[in-house]
Amino acid sequence: MKITPVILAGGLGTRLWPISREDQPKQFLPLINSNSLFQDTLFRFKNSSLYRYPLIVGNEGHRFTIQNQLKEINWQASEIILEPFGKNTAPALTLASLRLKRIIDDYSDDDELILVLPADHYIEDEMEFENVIRSASSFALSGRIVTFGITPNQPQTGYGYIAKGKGIKFEESVDEVMEMPSNLSRFDCFEIEKFIEKPELEIAESYIKSGNYYWNSGIFMMKPSVWIEAITTFNKNLLDNCGKSISLGKKDGVFYRPEPKAFGKCENIAIDYAVMEKIGVARQTCIESSKSLESCVFGLDVGWSDVGSWISLADILREDGSPNVVRGDVYTDSTSKSIIIATNRMVVTVGIEDLVIVETGDAVLVVDKKSVQLVKNVVNKLKIENRHEQKNHLKIQRPWGSFEVLEKNESYQVKKLLINPNSAISLQFHEHRSEHWVVVRGEVEVVKGESKFILRENQSTYVRKGEVHRLSNSSGEIVEIIEVQTGSIIKEEDITRIKDDYNR
Repeated sequence: MKITPVILAGGLGTRLWPISREDQPKQFLPLINSNSLFQDTLFRFKNSSLYRYPLIVGNEGHRFTIQNQLKEINWQASEIILEPFGKNTAPALTLASLRLKRIIDDYSDDDELILVLPADHYIEDEMEFENVIRSASSFALSGRIVTFGITPNQPQTGYGYIAKGKGIKFEESVDEVMEMPSNLSRFDCFEIEKFIEKPELEIAESYIKSGNYYWNSGIFMMKPSVWIEAITTFNKNLLDNCGKSISLGKKDGVFYRPEPKAFGKCENIAIDYAVMEKIGVARQTCIESSKSLESCVFGLDVGWSDVGSWISLADILREDGSPNVVRGDVYTDSTSKSIIIATNRMVVTVGIEDLVIVETGDAVLVVDKKSVQLVKNVVNKLKIENRHEQKNHLKIQRPWGSFEVLEKNESYQVKKLLINPNSAISLQFHEHRSEHWVVVRGEVEVVKGESKFILRENQSTYVRKGEVHRLSNSSGEIVEIIEVQTGSIIKEEDITRIKDDYNR
C-alpha cells in the first residue's frame, strides 16, 4: 500500500489580511516558524516510507512560488496541477484523481490511497498524525471515504462540525493487510450522522456539551477509484468537465495545465457538499447507484488548527502567561488580551483590550477579536474596488527573486531588487520608461543593447527607454540592486519579453 498526499494549495487566506494577500496567501508565508505552512505540510510526508511524492493542486499564479518553496526544502512533487482559476475542493480533487493513474507507473486500484489535505493547516504532533493516518488507512482500503474530525475544546463558530453516528469495527480482512496499533480503540471511527456548517455560538456550545461532535478538519482519505465512483454518482457533470479539461490539458515539466474552457464549466463546490453530505442521504433513501459508497469520520487529535483567523494563529503563537500575542517592533502599556503584529514600523498600544492590530508596509488592520471572521468581507470590497492592497504587498515575489516598491508617484518609481543566485530577469525592454540601476550588494552581469558587462557594488548604469536589457546573477549570493524608473507611464504591464528562463 502507498498513500499519495494530494495537497490543495489554492486558498486565498482572506481572513488573515493584511499579511495574507491574493498573490501571497497564508499557505506560502512563514507565519509560525521559518518555513511556510505549505513547506511544513510537505515536511509531514518527506521522511516517511508510507507516502509517495505529493501531488499538488495550486493556482497558475502561484506556480513559481510552489516550485521555489519545494526547492528550498530539497523536495519534489509527483506533479503540480495548475488550475486556471479556483473552483473549490471537489474539482481540485477530481483533477488529482484523474491524473494519478497517468503519472504513477505501479498504480493499482486495489491498494492505492490518496490523502487529501489543505496546504495551510498546522499540526503540532507530526508523529501522532502519521500513526492516525496509518490506522485510518484500514477503513479507506475497505472502500470508504474517510474524513478526519477534531475533538473540540471550545465552542468555535468559525469551523464546520460533524455529528458522530455509531462506531465502526475494523474489517478483519483489511486488518490482515495492515498491522494496526494494538492500543487503537475499536471505535475510533464512526459513521457520519450529519455535517453542520459554521453554527451560532449557542448551538456550538451545545455541541461541546454533548461530546458527540467533531470539528470538520477538511482532511480526507480514500482510494482514487472510490472518489471517481462518488463524483460519478453525485455530480457527473463535474466529472465530465474535469475529464475533458485533463484530456485537453498540457504537460509542462512538473506542471500540468488543465484546459481552461472545460474546467471553467465545473461547478464551484467543496468536497463536503459535492459528495460527503450526499452519501448519507443517498444511503438512507436507498439510491441504487450509491449502495457501495460508505463514509466515516476518524478522530484526529494531534494539535490541529486551520490557521483560519488571527485568533487561531494567536492560539499557536501565544506564550504561556503572556496577556498578549506580540510580534515585531511593538511597545504596549495597559494592554491586555490583544494581538499586535508589526512588520515594517513600530506599533505602540496604550489602554486597549481584546483587539487585533496588524501593521504592514501599506495597510493597518484594527479589529475587535470577536469580529475577526468579518475581515474577509473587507477584502472582498477591496477586490471589487481593484485595490492593490488586496492582491499583493509592496514586496512582490518573482521566479528570479523579488522586488519591493520603496517610493512611487506618477513620473517615477524606486524599487529594491533581490536577484537570487543563478537567476536572471527576462531579456526585455520598456516602451514608456527608462531605468537607473545601482548595485548595493554583490555583482551582476548586465546585457544592455549590444554590450555585456559586470556591475559590482557601488557601480551603476542607465537603460534608455526601448533599450533591450537583462540582469543575471551567476554567483552563489543574492544580489541587491536599487532601481529608479522614470517615464510618462510607470506600470508593471510596460514590459516586452524577448527571452525568459521561466516561460512567462
